[in-house]
Amino acid sequence: MNKSSPTRTKQLKDILLVATYPLAFLLIIISILFYQYLVWPLGIFSLILLKMITESDQIMENNILWDTGLIFHKSNIDVLIMILIIWWLILPALFMPYMGFNYIVLALALIIIGIISYKIMVGILGYWSLKPYYDVFSNSICDYAQSKAALQSLLEKNPEDIMAWAALTLPLSGLKEYDELDRARKKALQGKLKTWPLIKKLQMSYFYSLLAISHENLKEYDLAQEYVDKALEYDDTGAMPLNLKGYILLKQEKIEEGAEYINKAFKLHVSQKELQLSKAYLFCKEGNYKRSHQIMDYILAHHPEYPYVYLRKGELLLEEGKIDEAKVYLNKFKMICPQDAELQEVVDKYALRLDSN
Repeated sequence: MNKSSPTRTKQLKDILLVATYPLAFLLIIISILFYQYLVWPLGIFSLILLKMITESDQIMENNILWDTGLIFHKSNIDVLIMILIIWWLILPALFMPYMGFNYIVLALALIIIGIISYKIMVGILGYWSLKPYYDVFSNSICDYAQSKAALQSLLEKNPEDIMAWAALTLPLSGLKEYDELDRARKKALQGKLKTWPLIKKLQMSYFYSLLAISHENLKEYDLAQEYVDKALEYDDTGAMPLNLKGYILLKQEKIEEGAEYINKAFKLHVSQKELQLSKAYLFCKEGNYKRSHQIMDYILAHHPEYPYVYLRKGELLLEEGKIDEAKVYLNKFKMICPQDAELQEVVDKYALRLDSN
């Protein structure tokens, strides 16, 4: 009895945590329909409840949320909060006079909206400033030669673009063109970033993250850690440097330390496939194969074009001793990313199992 009690307690917590999702949305709907009767405090309470749920550490280990895939649909809560505050607080305050109290409510609503709007604006500006580099990697994933050519094209237009020089270190490290790689790193570090103060921290964090990845590609983990730590100095809440820091630690078999960073990054943007895959990789390292499979299957269903899920799925199946199934996924990855060095790393790690099959 004592052994099963913790399991029953965990199941009860899972059910209660999941039950708050429909409860919160039900309260929101009621508040939207009857906002003219000043039931907006109920709506605000439900939003706070929803925010607490999505930020909870327990959500990371919630069985029902993983099993249903509900955990991947909690993004954009801040946008929802802003829209509903406008509906509940600003519109009634403007058009339904309830004496001086309305001015307090209106001021509070404007402060909240201002904070959320600032976060959204910085995110949008940062995205558009980095979009040329995002596009290079998304359009030529695993194709180092193509991404190298695309970045060199950007540098022909602007040879002083240190972000392009930093980005160029990724395909060069993949191709192991060391002389060009050293030159690109020097150009990146010797130049000066031309940017707006509003998004400088975000851009510098991305800049140092790129340099960290180029070192991680070559298994130069100490240097990779050095640069990712610089990235975190500029933006310690950025999903990319947090995820990268955790991934590098996992590659060094520092599971507990890596888990801290992977989980922080994952909670920020659970809908990003890269962060989902890192979370799945963490579960694999922790021996939680069921959760790892669930996330990878979710990624395969929604992003079958993403090659690295095939590599991790194959690696997980090798870990479980399912050699024939693993080969299917590894061969799929090899077809998409024949130049990727990590495939050989996985093959070498499980060489005995593959040879014995």
